[in-house]
Order: sequence, then structure tokens, then C-alpha cells
Amino acid sequence: MTLAVPTTIQSILDAANDPTQRLDEQSLLSALSPFVNTRATLSELEQKGAAAEIVAWHLVRTEGERREPWGLYWRSFYSDDKLPPRHIPDLAEVDDDIVGHWIERLGTVKHPLIAARYADLAWTIGKYLKQSADKRPECLAPALSIPVSIDVAYAAIDNYIETIERGVAKDDYHLWFLMARAIELAVLIQNQVKIEAVKSALFRLHRRFAAQEGFHYWWKLDELISPFERKLNLAPTETAELKAWLRKVVDASSDETTTATFDPDRATFAADRLIARLDSNDAEIPKIVLQSGRAKEHLAQQSTAMLAQSFLADVVARYRKHHLMADVAQVEQVIRSRAAEANAQLKTTGAPIDIPEEHLNQWVERLMSGSLTDALYRIGMACLVREGEVKKNLQRMAKEAPLISRIAIQVTNEEGFAESTIGSVEDDLNGRAIRMAADQFNIDAFFLHVAYTRVTEKYGLETEALVDHIQSAPFFSPERAWMLREGLAAWSAGDSVKAIHVLVPQVEAACRELLVLSGVSVRVPNSWAGGTKVKGMGEVLCDGVFQRGELKDVGFHLRALYTDPRGLNLRNKLAHGLVHEGFLDLGVAHLVVHSLLLLATFRVVPHPSVPTP
Repeated sequence: MTLAVPTTIQSILDAANDPTQRLDEQSLLSALSPFVNTRATLSELEQKGAAAEIVAWHLVRTEGERREPWGLYWRSFYSDDKLPPRHIPDLAEVDDDIVGHWIERLGTVKHPLIAARYADLAWTIGKYLKQSADKRPECLAPALSIPVSIDVAYAAIDNYIETIERGVAKDDYHLWFLMARAIELAVLIQNQVKIEAVKSALFRLHRRFAAQEGFHYWWKLDELISPFERKLNLAPTETAELKAWLRKVVDASSDETTTATFDPDRATFAADRLIARLDSNDAEIPKIVLQSGRAKEHLAQQSTAMLAQSFLADVVARYRKHHLMADVAQVEQVIRSRAAEANAQLKTTGAPIDIPEEHLNQWVERLMSGSLTDALYRIGMACLVREGEVKKNLQRMAKEAPLISRIAIQVTNEEGFAESTIGSVEDDLNGRAIRMAADQFNIDAFFLHVAYTRVTEKYGLETEALVDHIQSAPFFSPERAWMLREGLAAWSAGDSVKAIHVLVPQVEAACRELLVLSGVSVRVPNSWAGGTKVKGMGEVLCDGVFQRGELKDVGFHLRALYTDPRGLNLRNKLAHGLVHEGFLDLGVAHLVVHSLLLLATFRVVPHPSVPTP
């Protein structure tokens, strides 16, 4: 069956077929879109001709490695999520006549980009559809029989090169975009003549831009070579030219005396690309790292403290990676010196939480029913932050507030150093859950204060009664009861600083003893002392005992409170002297006492390996 392109469609294509003018492929897609739903009024031959052109111009070029739905360079303009999915256009529409039409068009068009498109479509889709349907489950259309010569691929490459040489793509970006496709095609067909042709064209394109001011698309030469380094087989002179170019970019971009070219970000990115091309022991590497790093240090001097922290954190990471530890220490001093200024620039935001007194009273009364022991058990469980609930709330928030859910969070300490970076809800659900738990603790501290006040009023809560309740759990050692007593007495007296310092180690000891009763070793080799040492709280809470079963949520809660830098990280801040003024308030003390009550609600059946007293 032959086909006939409708005159209205042909006139649109003819208007674009001027080889002296830049071509915007997207504009042709838009111009042909009205014909998608009007083909029914055409003759059978014209319907087929319209389909050939609509498919040709509605298939979209892909960027990057994601190639859906068919695993090809060309993808559909639109695909839905239904089963089976609907694609517009669908390769199932393509048959021998359409591929034959694309090949025939190569001899009739004048614009090299139009010719390149037809040739690329015919080669890529023709070869794909010539496979049997069982080898391409994404498209079950019958296999084609039309021969597709390697000359079609050659034509695609040659016309891409001509488009680039003549500069008749939509804009400069698309020249590089099409250059990438020409390289990919040459490598795919493994033709050395074409590989040399695209490589030469690539260097000519690079030199054209390198001769201009402004370093536009400076990274493209290296970016396009890198994925195909071995196949392109650069000559020594080409490798030297690439390195010299990257060196020039680093030099110009890191020179703060020349404002027209000074660009610390460009300097560091160019340095990274240059270093990747040098031997790992090359003496130039530290010099390049310092040169680009000093540019960012200079920029930080001219910036606000908060921006400076961001710039310098990147510098520290780069210096540390290359073992420039004296320079790391120097930059860290600068970060510390500007920490107070950065903290002053932070804005405090908040939202009022209206809790009706009636609801609060009802919540407290539910906790207070029964004996003192019953009340303490209920308080322990009432403010347990459960991992599953937190993650459900985050996923709901991602739908209701998608923007805030996608923005990364950086937790920075009082000295200006980032302690953790938390990704989006989609990419880092665990990290966001820990952070939300830390935020929840601020609210729970208020509820705990109300609960503790009411239980004291109702039961006359005494320190000794509280010690007895906690000590009833088997993993609170009787030998440490005096420490519990000291800490709880300080808490009752409102001395939050003493209470927290005394009680946090008791929580850690109880968690460690819980592992012992579960048959888990809590000691590890101490290589420098020649003996063993106990596991730290972070390692204890990451043990499987705290990752599954009824203790799974307890482990999550305690990690968020004590050891995870994405949470409050209370234990580590306390142990390393990193607590800032005002942090150890009564609210935090309430959370520590609650974690003791929480642990006291659980009973562990001793593992058979644990001897019975």
C-alpha cells in the first residue's frame, strides 16, 4: 500500500524545509498537532500519509539514560499510567509503508535536520520493529519486513553533522544535543569512519564556542566524550587539547581579579572534570583543588554568613577528599568565626496549635484511670512516636504539599557545621521520618508536662515510687538504682541540666542490658587497647532487636531522640560537649524521663543463652 501526505500537512513541512534557517522541531510538532484528531475526514491513502508525518514529528527525543516506554532514543509525546498504557503516538501504528516513507523522504528534503530526523527514525524504529514481537514486549505490533540499510544510519549521522556545522538547529543548546545523538549513533553502529567523523565534528563545535567570550557550554566537550571514552579512542593531541581547555577554565574562573570571568562554581566543576582526567598521584591535583577552593573562599568573604557557610562546607569537603587537612582546619575556623552572624540571620517561624482544654482534659483523664502503675504505663506508651504513623503522615503531606516535601533539609549546629542533610520525602523517607519525629518531640514535651503534673496531683508521685516502677523492668540494673534516684530527684526539683546528664546514661545502659537479655553481644574489640569495649548507644539502637517486633517503634523513637543526627541527637551532643545554651530545658528532661517509662513498659523473655540467677 502506498500513501499520500495531505497537502495541508505537506505545506507545513515545505515551509520548514529551508536549509538556511534554524529549525525548531517542537514548532513542527505543534503545527501538526491539530491533524491528530481530523484524520477520519481524509481518504485511506491520506490517512496513512498523515499518520506517517504525525508519528514522525510527535515522537520526542530523550535526554539522559531514561528511555521509556520502548527503551529507545525516541519516546512517545504522551503516555498515561493505565494498564495497558496508552501512548501518543504508539509504535504499533508504524508499518512497512511508514518506515519506507521516512526512508524515501531522505532524498526529497533539503534541511539537514529534517533529513537526520527521518533517517534516525527509520533506522532506530525500523530495526526495533523488525525484531519478533516476543523480543519487544513493550510493543506487540507485527514484525516489519522492509529492509533498513546501514546507509540510513550513515545518513542520519552525516545530516546531524551538517546541521551542527551549519548551525541550523533551534539554538546553541540543541547543537550540542544533536551532537550527542550523532556520537551515540556512530558508536552504536561501530563504524570507525563515522566515529572519527563525529569526533572531529565535536572538536570543531567545541573550538567554535571556545573562541567566544563567556565560556558558554564549556563542559560539553568533556561531558560528551566521557560516556564513550574508549569507543572514541582520543588521540594524544585530542586528550591534551581537552585537558588544556579544562585547565584554562579553572584558571580564568578562579581569578578573582578578573570579574568578567570569575566564577567559583565553574572553577570547582571544571577542576573536578580536570582531576578526573589526571593520574591519581599527579602533583597538580592538590594545586588545582586549592586554586578552585580559594576562589570559593574569596566568594564566601563577600557573602552573607549563611551563604558563606554553604560555600565553605563545599570547600571543606573537597579539601578533605584530597587530604588537605591543614586547609580543612583553616576553613573550619572561618566557619566558626561567622557562626554567630549566621545564627542571627535565621528567622524563627511557627504556627499556633489550638488544643481545646476539654480535649486535653479528656486525654489526661484516660491516662489517669486506675493505679499509679497503670498511669505510668499509659504515659510511657501515649507519647511513643511510631515509625509507621510518621511515614504515613509524610506520604500524605507529599500529596497535599508536594513542594515542601521535595525540598531538602540541612541540619546545622551552633558552630555553623552541617550535621546532616535530609532528602525529599520520595528519596529519603527514613531521614524525613526521623526529622518529623524530632519535631513531634517538641509537641509531646508539652503533653508530657501536663501528664506529669496531673499524675503528681492525683497520686502524690514520689521519686522513690518512680524509681521502683522503672526498676521493675529486668534490664534496669539494681546497682544503678542510685543514679536513677539522683536523676529523677533532680527532675522533680526542676533541675533539668542535672537530670538529663544523669539519666541519659541510664537509658543507654538499659538499652544495652536489654540486648544482653536478648542474647546479643554488646562488646566489640578495642584494637588500640588490646581488649574489648561496650557498643555505643547508636550501635545498640541499630541492632536487629530494636528494628523488628514490638521494639521496632521503641528503637525508632529512641534513635530520633538520642543518636540520629537527623533528629535531636541528645546523647551524642551531651557526650561530646556540643550542647548549646537553652537546649537542656525541662521539656527535654520530660522526654528523657518518658523514655525511661517507655522502656519500663516492656518485658523481655531472657534468651536461652542467658543464665538464670
